[in-house]
Amino acid sequence: MLERRRRVASLVLRPVDALRETMNRPPDERGPLGPVRLRIEGRVDGSDIRALPPKTSPPVRNLSGDTVFVDLRLPAATYRLALERDPRDRLGDRYEELDAAQRDVAWDPDTPPPGLPDGTPHPARLLMLRLRPSASYPFPPGLPLVRGTLRWFDGDALAGAVVREPGALVPESRVDAGGSWALAFPGAKPNGPANLELLVDDVDANAKPSGGAYLAVWPKLWPTQWKRAATVTQRQPSLEGLVLGPDDRPVEGANVTLVGFYGNLATARDGRWRYYFPPATAAGTADVVVQRLGHPDVTLFNVPFAAAAASQAPVARLN
Repeated sequence: MLERRRRVASLVLRPVDALRETMNRPPDERGPLGPVRLRIEGRVDGSDIRALPPKTSPPVRNLSGDTVFVDLRLPAATYRLALERDPRDRLGDRYEELDAAQRDVAWDPDTPPPGLPDGTPHPARLLMLRLRPSASYPFPPGLPLVRGTLRWFDGDALAGAVVREPGALVPESRVDAGGSWALAFPGAKPNGPANLELLVDDVDANAKPSGGAYLAVWPKLWPTQWKRAATVTQRQPSLEGLVLGPDDRPVEGANVTLVGFYGNLATARDGRWRYYFPPATAAGTADVVVQRLGHPDVTLFNVPFAAAAASQAPVARLN
């Protein structure tokens, strides 16, 4: 019985909203907006994460501000924490995944946890986590925001990309599953310039054909201007078009290439396609080549596209 008590312990995680903490809100208002579900993803083994046996440590949802893993029966090791994404929980996507510097916890049930500040022994280990707001966070009204999306050339979210600005309240934002990001700036200051640093080192370049070449031409900085009490939207330039067959019906699966630009596309069921240029690409023109098995190639010459906006290409008709 004594052995069991010695090896059973609790882990108390105190999530703190990074934006609200940065805005110097009162301590009783610094907790997360709504419940947060946390889980132990697995044991860290070098660069791998070893899954735990089923029901070893089920996800825990905080109700008052703390998230408590009770009677944690885990051997000494380093464990990976993660946010539990519940598709039924509208609050589940208000925060980004845990910061890399905080998500790994060294755990040893044989080491007595530190006591409380007054010296009273405490049966659990306490750990403070800072939750960074995601693009869907309910930012306070009037807070200056700079929003945008980052996408691959075919429109998929650029997973792993980070937008950073040292002058922001929380200085970086990671692209979410929908491709969106958002940064909040100090509301008391006047309008000001910002240079958004684009970090794509964690993007899987092998996820797309020509992915590495496409990322290689991305700018390091994306200049913008934030405005007091307003939201500024940074738009990634794009060019879209439509491919029709001899019967004037949409053609699905046609290959679309922009000469001189990396990556190619396939038309959707409705015959449409859209190519996304790297951010801060200046306005220009592109030759668009459309290929479909059984049809001669069609080239649209010198199709113009705008900077920071969506542009429309002429309809391509296959013979």
